[in-house]
Amino acid sequence: MKLTPSISLVGSGAYGFGLSDDYDCHVYWVDGGDEAALIDAGGGRDPDAIRKNVIQDGHDFSKLRYVLITHYHADHAGGAAGWRKIPGVKVICAHGAADAIVNGDEKAISLDLARKNGGYPADYRFPACPVDRRVGEGDVIKVGRWTLKVLDTPSQAAGHLCFTGEIDGLKVAFTGDAVFEGGAISLIATHDCNLRDYADSVIKMGKLEVDAFFPGHGSFSLKNGSRHLKKAAADFEKMIVPKSFF
Repeated sequence: MKLTPSISLVGSGAYGFGLSDDYDCHVYWVDGGDEAALIDAGGGRDPDAIRKNVIQDGHDFSKLRYVLITHYHADHAGGAAGWRKIPGVKVICAHGAADAIVNGDEKAISLDLARKNGGYPADYRFPACPVDRRVGEGDVIKVGRWTLKVLDTPSQAAGHLCFTGEIDGLKVAFTGDAVFEGGAISLIATHDCNLRDYADSVIKMGKLEVDAFFPGHGSFSLKNGSRHLKKAAADFEKMIVPKSFF
């Protein structure tokens, strides 16, 4: 699903548009000309569907050089190990997410609980994956002619990142599972989802002025994307917990 000349939605599961495996988050392709990146990796159960969508949208899959992980939950990071097997592909994530991804630590990412409660199939496993670069607030990631800036946004998970920049003349934000359409959030009962951290992250995100809003699930926006961020931030500033996406 081509969204701009350089950005395509190439993966999306049951909480999205059904473009790929049900257990995939939104996976975005960013084409920087001589190299490209995936924003999030999907769950890893059917990478061929994602690859086919890249090609169908007219992109050259051989340009893939980076997989940028917003956070370590399985639907976003479970596919990282598979993508990294492609020669020249590097995995980038937050300092606070890297150890769990490197070790395939299913308890750290709360996959054990999610699987127990029916969130993933009983036979689903999170494969360990080396991390090539650990990033944090203010770091810059170059993807060909495009530059993405890292924001630390601990929220639904610790070690959560958002990526912002200007692509195809649009100010963009890839928000992972921090904020969704209409200012919704995803506060979950896991060891690393902290309400105060969540509020601080969303209030920071509410200061962004973006055109295009690209979350990890649900609908996206190509115009006035800031409204979703500002709605969630305004709720937190009034000491109200924003509505839940899930």
